[in-house]
Amino acid sequence: MIEKRRQAIKHAIANNALSGFNPSDYGYSVFEQWIDGHWTTDEAVALVIQHYRDNPHPENDNAARVNRMDLTDSRQLHMAEADITTLRIAQLEVEPF
Repeated sequence: MIEKRRQAIKHAIANNALSGFNPSDYGYSVFEQWIDGHWTTDEAVALVIQHYRDNPHPENDNAARVNRMDLTDSRQLHMAEADITTLRIAQLEVEPF
């Protein structure tokens, strides 16, 4: 399962890069934990959301569109989206419905 998750993350990162979404360093650390089975996908996504809520951008631009994460900085929202969509795309590869 670890190798399948590792490949899924690799593919998800490549897929997201095509849309200009590159994961954060924090996202990569969560991906590694998810690959090793420490978190379900939902738990990993919750960690990412909490990380961005707990660590607001020091120079908040207050330009983020309305979002369910209540993030107000557009750059921070972009990073959160990159991290979360990477996890969700990988989830589709390892847990097809």
